[in-house]
Amino acid sequence: MKHLGPILFGGLCAAGLLLFPQQSAAGAAAGMATCLSTLVPSLFPFLFLTTFLVRCGAVARLGRHCRWLGRLFRLPAEAVPALFLGMVGGYPAGSRAVEELYTAGLLSEKEAARMLLCCVHAGPAFLYSAVGCGFLGNPRAGAVLLSTHLLAGFFLGLLLGRCAPPAAKAVSARQSAAEPAGAALLHAVRKSGSAMLLMCALVILCSALLGVLARLPLGPLGFLLAAGSEVTLSCQMLSALHAPLWMLALVLGWGGVCVHLQCLEGLSFPVKYRTFALCRALHGGLAAVLTLPFTNWAAPPLLPGDAVQVLGSLQKSVPALSSSAAASMALLLLCGVCLLEERLPAGSAARRRAEKRPGKRPSIDKNRSGKSGGRVL
Repeated sequence: MKHLGPILFGGLCAAGLLLFPQQSAAGAAAGMATCLSTLVPSLFPFLFLTTFLVRCGAVARLGRHCRWLGRLFRLPAEAVPALFLGMVGGYPAGSRAVEELYTAGLLSEKEAARMLLCCVHAGPAFLYSAVGCGFLGNPRAGAVLLSTHLLAGFFLGLLLGRCAPPAAKAVSARQSAAEPAGAALLHAVRKSGSAMLLMCALVILCSALLGVLARLPLGPLGFLLAAGSEVTLSCQMLSALHAPLWMLALVLGWGGVCVHLQCLEGLSFPVKYRTFALCRALHGGLAAVLTLPFTNWAAPPLLPGDAVQVLGSLQKSVPALSSSAAASMALLLLCGVCLLEERLPAGSAARRRAEKRPGKRPSIDKNRSGKSGGRVL
């Protein structure tokens, strides 16, 4: 019975793709356009910068001047610069920074899992430029959303820190030697490129499924499903409806299932998804409360006829690619291959064998031996 849910979900998705091939292809094409115009230009530089700074040792050196902030969050001082990189780099940049710190031995398993919960933020480029100036046409609203979003994440980090023991003093002694700049640069390009590819695949997959969802007569349920799955489409819909700012703050703090998958992919330490989702909801709730005094900054509501096609707008994207069911199935198959490639047991075994070869850097944390990497409980 435990496999009934995935089987039912897969069957419904397959039926939707077969019944609405044009809409799924149009949604996938819209997702590709979003990746090329927004996701890659805004996220890839920060992903590269985050990985490079950790690998070359710059984060560890900067962290020595942030010990008081480390005590505030009950994290090692070396983790503080990466925490702020996650605040300005966009949703997945924080999780990549936490993964690099854990791999380098600067975080214990529990510290990495806790830091991940408060290190998922929308970037200023998306919040201020895309949502505030673009969707809402109101720079002041973008500034409010950015401020409350970051402030809510800061409060969430403090709350989680109060519930955790102080950071172990031995953590700083476990850090590995910094890599040469050339090796760190190549590693950062390779890791950030691989992460960027998977993120784009997830966005394309979600966009294709939302294109099918737009054709189903679900009413408000369809709106809620779309709002809970993909943050960009949610902000577009709420902005077109001129919803109050606190609703946008709630959605931005939640992030959407697509963002959740991007952040949890490829982690070498265990994270419980229920805890992760609860903290995302708490982040959104705190941001919504902080935004309530500024609700009147939103634009006046639209007339009812102006927002009829909000959910169905995906169907109008790139009609030339929407005429073939084979194109839609091929795109989704490629996305599935990208998602499954990192989960194959052979890949994990190969990585473990590579770690045991002479000349490779040994594992730093003995408590991690025997634990499978990248799992989400």
